Parts: sequence; C-alpha cells; structure tokens
Amino acid sequence: MMTNTRGEKHLGGKERELLDRFKRSFPQFTANLQADYKLIPAEVAADFAADMYKKSWNSVTCPRIDAVATSPDKNIILFEIRPAADFTAISSIICYAELFKMIYTYPGKIEKGIICESMSNTNRQICDRFEIRIFDVSEEPVKSVFVKLYGKQKE
Repeated sequence: MMTNTRGEKHLGGKERELLDRFKRSFPQFTANLQADYKLIPAEVAADFAADMYKKSWNSVTCPRIDAVATSPDKNIILFEIRPAADFTAISSIICYAELFKMIYTYPGKIEKGIICESMSNTNRQICDRFEIRIFDVSEEPVKSVFVKLYGKQKE
C-alpha cells in the first residue's frame, strides 16, 4: 500500500483492488503504469504553496494522482481510482489534469480516466463532455456488457 508524505495511505484496499483488476482487464495501459504519482516535486510544491495557499511547507502535502500511464497512442493518461465515478472523482481528475499541464511540458495529449466499478448515466454524460475515459472494472464484465446492450437481465 502506498503512503503519502504524512504517512497516510493513499490507495486504500478497495482502490488497490480496482487497480489490480484494471491491470488484468486493460494490459495495453500497464507498460509504464506508475501508481501513487507525486504530482509536484518538493521544491516546486513549496513555491506553489507559498504563492497559492500562503501555507508553510510543514503543512503542505504534495498532490498525488492515483495512477499515471502512457496510452497505446503514446499520450499520457492520468487515472482517478474510485469504486464509483462520482462528482468527487470527476472533479479530482479534471483538477489533476490541469495541474499536470501547468507543471510539466508534454508535446502529446494529456488524457483523463477514471477506473471504477459503477457510475450513473448523468455522470457518464459529464465524463463524455470533459473527455474523461471510463474504465469499468466491475467484477462481472459480461453481465455489465449484456445490460448495456439489452437492458435489464431477467432473474
């Protein structure tokens, strides 16, 4: 389990389980996958905190993206890992992507993705609007594909 600069768990047991399922289900993204990616190097974080938040270095923790990888088309893809793709997951990945663009220069596209088990139709529409890719790692992928294609399954 990863820990952040305060020694707190970053990816909990459920998120770690979802990441493991993602690795099995989407192997094309795992060649350069880095979990618990520290977004801001320490020297930049101190300046960022002083300028943006007016906090002392002791109270600052570096933002960490759940996972970063290179997509098959050689773009960088940032991942938020949550059981459900809720508003928190959506807003987090949008903010991390913008912060990543502010800090790093990359000639390719920076993509956003959420690794999850479920999401509402409304949140799916929001993700589509903000070009956030959804990676469904539900335990029953055959059932979820059936439901998407044919509607509710008979009991």
